[in-house]
Amino acid sequence: LLDDPGGSMPEPSASSPRAQMVIHHLGWMMEQITEALVAGLWGQRT
Repeated sequence: LLDDPGGSMPEPSASSPRAQMVIHHLGWMMEQITEALVAGLWGQRT
């Protein structure tokens, strides 16, 4: 296990359902924030 490249960080494996849910939720939040920022920028330009 010491030779495992990812063994140095004590993070849960990405294959666990909870980790997948968190990753999916973070991705969704980033998408919402990006869309809001783009809409705001376009709203200011016009």
